[in-house]
Amino acid sequence: MLRQAVRDFGLPGEVRVIDDDLSLGPLHDDKTRNEWWLTVYGPWRAVAYQPDLYNQWQAVRDHLGKVSELVLWSSNSARDHVFERMAASMLGDRVTIFRVLAPACGKLEGVSFHNPDALAGMEQSKREIGPTEAGNWAASFSNHLRQSHGIRVLQQGAIVARPENHLDEYLLERCPLEWTKWYRPIGNAMADGDGQNLISDAFLSWRLRLLVEAGRVEAQGDLTPFESLKDVLVRRVPASWGTTVFGDREPN
Repeated sequence: MLRQAVRDFGLPGEVRVIDDDLSLGPLHDDKTRNEWWLTVYGPWRAVAYQPDLYNQWQAVRDHLGKVSELVLWSSNSARDHVFERMAASMLGDRVTIFRVLAPACGKLEGVSFHNPDALAGMEQSKREIGPTEAGNWAASFSNHLRQSHGIRVLQQGAIVARPENHLDEYLLERCPLEWTKWYRPIGNAMADGDGQNLISDAFLSWRLRLLVEAGRVEAQGDLTPFESLKDVLVRRVPASWGTTVFGDREPN
């Protein structure tokens, strides 16, 4: 959307994208993060994804000598909260940082939810991030966010780290007892989610695959080729009520 706003609606500048979801997974270094993403994709590793997060930042850093200012386009979402603070950590010593904060689009937070013409109009709202704020952002990433892992959730303006299985029950609740397409519970989980804390279908597919492996969801079809997932059927396994035993006899 930003590239189209530059091309068609006069938005100034050259767009550089950090292609990753920074609300998920470890952020310590490229090796750790790449290995985690390969675990997420598992048998679907042939699916294209962008590795080497820190190398992406380095490419932007190497380009900064050719620009007069750096403008961060972000939103009030968990992934953009981390994005801003990582940007300050990686780039803040090289250039003055400006920021355009895209408003919510309905309940959804994210730059990509806005049309290119709307984005072009937002450029006039950019503001400079002063040295103190940029320093605080950089320190927040270096001292806290870089060591975090799992799911980073934005709550009351601050990031809270949750374990990777944090949404498993939420996803399981959206998987019916009747057979349904693989992507139905994933789509429902995404649609019902908090607009500040949107979770990607790739991550939810991984969690659904683990629920299948754990015997909590049944699947019909081949889960190995990514292309066949659209034909896979799933259903939730009913919870076993069991029998509670008191002492040496069953209750009436």
